[in-house]
Amino acid sequence: MTSSPVEEIKQRLDLVEVIGEYITLRPAGKYHKALCPFHHEKTPSFMVDRENGIWHCFGCAKGGDVFSFVQELEGMEFVEALRLLAKKANVDLPRYDPSLQNQKTRLHECLALAASFYHQTLLKSTEAEAARQYIKERRISDDMVEQFLIGYSPNAWDGALKALQGRGYSAEEIYLAGLAIQKEKGAGHYDRFRNRLMFTIRDAHGTVVGFGGRVLPPAPEDAAKYINSPQSLVYNKSQVVYGLDQAKTAIKEAGFTIVVEGYMDLIASHQAGVKNVVASSGTAFTQDQLRLIKRYSPNLRICFDEDPAGASATRRSIDLALTEAMDVRVIRLSNAKDPDELIRTKPESWPQAVASAVRFMDDAFDRTLVKLDLKQVDDKKRAAAALLPIIARLPDGVEQTHYLQKLAEAIRVDEQVLRRQINRSAAPAGPAVESTPAEAKLDRRARLSEQALSILISCPELIREAASKLAADWLTESDQALYKLLRDHYSENHDSSEANFQASLRSMAGPLAEKISLLLLLAEREWPEASADELHSELRSINRYLEQLSLDQTLANLKADIRAAESAGDSARTNQLINHFHEVSKKRQLVSR
Repeated sequence: MTSSPVEEIKQRLDLVEVIGEYITLRPAGKYHKALCPFHHEKTPSFMVDRENGIWHCFGCAKGGDVFSFVQELEGMEFVEALRLLAKKANVDLPRYDPSLQNQKTRLHECLALAASFYHQTLLKSTEAEAARQYIKERRISDDMVEQFLIGYSPNAWDGALKALQGRGYSAEEIYLAGLAIQKEKGAGHYDRFRNRLMFTIRDAHGTVVGFGGRVLPPAPEDAAKYINSPQSLVYNKSQVVYGLDQAKTAIKEAGFTIVVEGYMDLIASHQAGVKNVVASSGTAFTQDQLRLIKRYSPNLRICFDEDPAGASATRRSIDLALTEAMDVRVIRLSNAKDPDELIRTKPESWPQAVASAVRFMDDAFDRTLVKLDLKQVDDKKRAAAALLPIIARLPDGVEQTHYLQKLAEAIRVDEQVLRRQINRSAAPAGPAVESTPAEAKLDRRARLSEQALSILISCPELIREAASKLAADWLTESDQALYKLLRDHYSENHDSSEANFQASLRSMAGPLAEKISLLLLLAEREWPEASADELHSELRSINRYLEQLSLDQTLANLKADIRAAESAGDSARTNQLINHFHEVSKKRQLVSR
């Protein structure tokens, strides 16, 4: 019998499976590793220990259990993560969660009922005939209508209001859910969405959070083409990506995300069999949205409308994607203004266009140079002015050099001239791909101390030699207790197998058990598949560096003591300290050889 729902959830859920829904994990011995979703890096520092239910990134130092991972990645409070994981683990929470019927929950339920109301209205109401005809003209199948919960909002001032109030929701709750508008004069509310085709917006978990309502023909000239739900307690536009709930699995399978502009583009793509697609809903992506997408793949394929607004949105999205170190390509369309039009006329062309996506820099070159006469000096300057700022932002030096050479050849200007122009313009540089703030904060001694212990725990047969070669005071103070525990445990269990030694060590380590698990992850990250001889050699190197650091600290302390003795006029003490300083200096020189 588990003592709490938290422990029951941990027991039922496989940490690797949960984390694997967000990022791509690869086996690393008995662990799994990945590029960290919390900071930029090229070499995987993120490790997962399925057996002990923990994860840790050795780059940014974040780590924890299944709850902390979901909280960190989803930006959730603990109670929200508890509900999400309880549902996934099929653990009943009513008696543990007295706040289940809080305001957010009420609003989510209200929005889900609204989605059902709009959907059923589209399917059954005679008033929705024009909407059904429009869907037919756009060649949207019944399956897509069902899958994306497309609906119709009645051409009435209180259609949704009355339906939802009839289910027990107050006008205030309906207003807070973004479904109603307060009257400017007098009391009361009226429906926000009227006589519109309704697109249900869901978060990455499939929870309804808002709607997009498209005007239906014929419509007044001044009518907004789309009306969207406002920001609310449950809907943050900058943190929700339309269609992600339906695309997550396909994105991981394909290895990249396709970004289109509109709801119709996305639905048409699904209908054509290309499902790793999300929509920006008519705007460039925000930083938060790109980070959300990056959880599933760092590779992006953009296909916005072939018009000035689409080109501008593409540029803004690329700029943001570069700051996230994402690989960006552009899908080109021929004889169509958007994916929806292409799929309606030539559905077989869409998968081909996706497969033929080009690097965004190559697309930028083609779009820029085609309009210029590169024999003219003014057009050469225009080409450089358009392309150099983008090249300057490329995070990879090899890629940057490639496109500098390409531009130099195209406009017949020396590459070094262009490079100097980049330097003079002080264009914002691309992000550092490796960002390891926690490692920068840890001093060298702390890192070496952890590395030494990680080797000893992963290869216990080296503990006997370490006991005579590795002085405890070389390690950090926090690691010395674990080192003593290791030696004591080995003296009593030196005949145990490696796995049994580690298991028994963890079982009696008390508060140090988690540290032991993290050190085993560190060993797997630093020395995967290393033999005992290789670990022995590495340990000797670490011992030597630790001794050097210890002696350096001793010398620094002696210098301070000598200055103090000289200031006090204590010549006997000064001479004694100087002699000791020389002895330690000689030892330091020997260790360096």
